[in-house]
Amino acid sequence: YSVRYGVASNPATPAAVLAELAKDENQYVRYYVAMNPATPPAVLAKLAKDENASVRANVASNPATPPAALTELAKDKVGIICRYAIENLRRSEIRYENESKLTNTCTCSMRVLMMQGCPRVQGGMCIS
Repeated sequence: YSVRYGVASNPATPAAVLAELAKDENQYVRYYVAMNPATPPAVLAKLAKDENASVRANVASNPATPPAALTELAKDKVGIICRYAIENLRRSEIRYENESKLTNTCTCSMRVLMMQGCPRVQGGMCIS
């Protein structure tokens, strides 16, 4: 796996290779693809729906992620993911609607975790 990790995280990796690695069964390979600034926006949009929260968090913080995918990630149930997506949208020059609604959803997610008996919330995730 270590070779694939290196290729997936290398900004010089061709887009077609990154697109193939984004389909890898190993979540860590997808994790590195998601944080690679050279990953094509279309690939990031697909990874925005990944089952692994760490992969989605990297997509949410990647500057190449398309605004539509960021807007969806801003509704993620994992607080840190929605926070990264909102921060990424704010950094972009693209204006989006319902920013306060998305921010409230993010805050609400963290409150829900605490109400569900989570002893401590850190980075939008339950820490026991």
